[in-house]
Amino acid sequence: PTMLKKLANLKFFRESFRIVFASARWEAIAHVVICIFSSVLPLATVYLMKLTIDVVSLGFAAQDKNSVLVQLLVYVGLIGISVLLNNGLSSLNSYFSEKLSLKAEDLLSDRLHRKSTTLDLQYYENPDYFDTLHRAQQGAIQRPAGAFKNSTQLLQNGLSLIGMLALLFTFHWSVSLLLVAAVIPGVVFRLKFSQRLYRWDRSKTSTQRHANYYHFMLT
Repeated sequence: PTMLKKLANLKFFRESFRIVFASARWEAIAHVVICIFSSVLPLATVYLMKLTIDVVSLGFAAQDKNSVLVQLLVYVGLIGISVLLNNGLSSLNSYFSEKLSLKAEDLLSDRLHRKSTTLDLQYYENPDYFDTLHRAQQGAIQRPAGAFKNSTQLLQNGLSLIGMLALLFTFHWSVSLLLVAAVIPGVVFRLKFSQRLYRWDRSKTSTQRHANYYHFMLT
């Protein structure tokens, strides 16, 4: 039942993606494309460094030192270009990510305001309604964009991990297994405690709402 409940929660991701693409379609597409390219560039840099080390190692025994030097400079230049591209994509991704978040928050804020104006006055005398409104104001507005960006980050990290495993496998298969073993504990930890953190935050909604109210009155 717990696994089925978790699978049922995937519908919220689908709704988050729908909100993001409804408010910032082109920014979302650009964010995904940049994440895919960003997952490849570090691998290219690592592979070029491997080739550079190979050229240096073979250069000591080579007869034609000039050709080795030219080849070495080519690889070093490609590494520099790869690093510059990676930094440029990172800055560009930050721009699109921030723009995406602001557009999604504007759309959800507008929906929240429209819904608030159509509610009956009895809702404003119901503490449960205020708890729901507080959660919507404090967290729900940012969560669709956050869920989308976390998903694309997971995609980027997954592609980088697969590429790194394939690259390390060319050295020795045991290195790839060690890398997988190092990643698994962090994944299990996040999956186990994310739900606990969510339940704790939900149970403290009323306390947070009262604290914010007293803060507003005192300041």
